[in-house]
Amino acid sequence: MNSVRDKLNDVLNENGLFDHDEQIQEKLLSEMDSLRFIQLVVAIENTFEIGVPDEYLLLTHYKNIEDILKIVTEALAEAINEKLKNVNDVVENSLCVGCSACLLLCPYGELEVDYNKYPFPTPITHEKCDNCGSCLLECPAKADK
Repeated sequence: MNSVRDKLNDVLNENGLFDHDEQIQEKLLSEMDSLRFIQLVVAIENTFEIGVPDEYLLLTHYKNIEDILKIVTEALAEAINEKLKNVNDVVENSLCVGCSACLLLCPYGELEVDYNKYPFPTPITHEKCDNCGSCLLECPAKADK
């Protein structure tokens, strides 16, 4: 699976905005016009299936790959946080690795375990779940995204 940086480099390359030389790269990004900037933002949003927050829609933030990478990474983390409210969301999105950290973190201590869904035990929320997110504090599914 491609890393975020690899995917970003692909998007930049497809838009004629990538070079292995850092100085040329920075020049390409800092000299792009507003139309190319909008095309880049749309390409990033489509590739990563995220929305780039409006406050980042300023050309000054897109002068180098590190700035873009930071913005994309933050938007990806926010998207994952919005999608994953409890362990059921983790399991339904095939992100559970069976670590059972959630079982220890649930403030109700009543997460159930399904032994049939995967080759490892997977958690299931209890009816008392209020989507507080405590079960996801140490979840690798959120950390990896």
